[in-house]
Amino acid sequence: MGLQTHLTINRTVSRNHQDPSYKSPPDLFDAFWSIWPHHKGSKKLARERFGRLSGVQQEKCVEAARYFAAAMDGGLVDPTFQPRAENFVGGSKSFYVEWADGPPSYLKARRTRSAFGGLRDVARDLMAEEAVL
Repeated sequence: MGLQTHLTINRTVSRNHQDPSYKSPPDLFDAFWSIWPHHKGSKKLARERFGRLSGVQQEKCVEAARYFAAAMDGGLVDPTFQPRAENFVGGSKSFYVEWADGPPSYLKARRTRSAFGGLRDVARDLMAEEAVL
């Protein structure tokens, strides 16, 4: 392949991911949408933003959605704070970046604090019972 052909292909590929009419492979977006909890948000806008991501970014986004859904199922994320699908995928927020390697550290810390807070409450109740006896 000549240099000119290589440059033309690269230009075409990078333009495709910036073009709003670009359609991503349906299986990746459909995988994302099937994982996304409660289907909150605009599917059409989420699909457009998903299509603007590179192939690697799309795979990370699907993986991030798996982590997010598991965190919601496990009670780590309050459902009232679930981002809309289009904001998770892209736009000015792109929440999927925070979730690409698992739950963000600030959620893990909150879970630990609440677990210890629960233990403190149990210990306080036990001390109160002993004081009564």
